[in-house]
Amino acid sequence: TGNAALVAAVTASGAVLVVPDGVDKSWSHSGAPSHKRDDIGFLHGVVADAEQRWPIDRARIFAAGFSIGGSMVWDLACHGATGFTAFLPFSGDFWLPYPARCDTGPIELRHTHAINDHTFPMAGRPLFGGQFQQGDVHRGFAILEATDACAADPDRKLRDGDLDCESWTTCGSGKQLEMCLHNGDHQIQPDWLHRSVEWAMMRIAAKS
Repeated sequence: TGNAALVAAVTASGAVLVVPDGVDKSWSHSGAPSHKRDDIGFLHGVVADAEQRWPIDRARIFAAGFSIGGSMVWDLACHGATGFTAFLPFSGDFWLPYPARCDTGPIELRHTHAINDHTFPMAGRPLFGGQFQQGDVHRGFAILEATDACAADPDRKLRDGDLDCESWTTCGSGKQLEMCLHNGDHQIQPDWLHRSVEWAMMRIAAKS
């Protein structure tokens, strides 16, 4: 990745970090300007390749991404979640049109976003003269809440370091959702990534 601190944020939890990239450093998810490849299929192929190289624990396969990579994680969570156990997007969610439903069922997801994000605002924004539209994070969460059989409102709020988090912990599916917000702009910090990985690890431990 060129960022040793981000690598350490993951490996400190005992995880293997695999960093694929889309064609031309973009991703082909629903609503994206780029449609050069089936990137859901590609990411499943990345996992299959990793399993040939390292002793991967299939109960702990997490997908994380930042910006348009975060949007790719949302798309993967909604339309290709099978084989992944948690989703950890940062600063990017669905693009329009919103999915009517998530095809692969309930998921574990923790999303981190800047309240003042100017690149991918919480409410989304139009791009390329309105030809493409970033989605609204809260509208995206409503789709995930329906998928996970959660209440409309979170049942738990907490301060996690410099993040303000809201959690849906009593969903009918048994899965959990979490949204964590910060006051910065469009960025990912190693500590935020580490906390997301630890959250996913704790979710797996709670079910074992």
